[in-house]
Amino acid sequence: MVRRRALPSGLATGLWFGGTLLAVSGVDLTLPAGTRAALRAWASTNLDNLQHHPMLAMAASPFLPDGYAWLWIALSLIGLGAAGRVLGTGRTAILALATHVLATLASEGLLAARIAAGAVTPQARHVVDVGPSYIVVGALVAAIAYGTWPGRLVSAAGFAVIAPYLFSGLNDWGVAETGHVCSVVSGLALGFVLRRNRRRAAPDSSTRTRTLSTRRN
Repeated sequence: MVRRRALPSGLATGLWFGGTLLAVSGVDLTLPAGTRAALRAWASTNLDNLQHHPMLAMAASPFLPDGYAWLWIALSLIGLGAAGRVLGTGRTAILALATHVLATLASEGLLAARIAAGAVTPQARHVVDVGPSYIVVGALVAAIAYGTWPGRLVSAAGFAVIAPYLFSGLNDWGVAETGHVCSVVSGLALGFVLRRNRRRAAPDSSTRTRTLSTRRN
């Protein structure tokens, strides 16, 4: 009887996200330029879309990179995979989802405040903001801070590649740039909480296993 090898612990979230990103990017490349632009305008997590179809925009936006799809696919596999080794599959999914939502709400909320103050024109409500960068940045930061040493080194190298482009417009309070700052903070904070939660859950699980074994014997 041939036994199937299970995936290393915690890699499922990275493989699912990276695989979905690869599939969507492949289909996206076959579309006409006008269709691709319209799709990104609809999926963008800008203020206008968050008012009219927030859930759909939140769900679709991470899978539509605005260029360099191959790089984001690779970095998503690295970051989510390295984070997953220490957080587990479920907690890594929570990290990715929460980081994406928090970074989006923080960056777009700041933009809304600036529009209300007259610092930015109302047309900024329609800015195109798509791609997996919030999720990838949060995962890479969590992996660098809390991962195993091999995972930390690879994640740090990946972060170094994109770091010069993540904060280039921060002086002007750009939407993407402020979102990336929030992603870094979220990766650190949520990674710490989720890792501690997993460590606390591990002894309880071991205790239950020993109890069941004792009862069977």
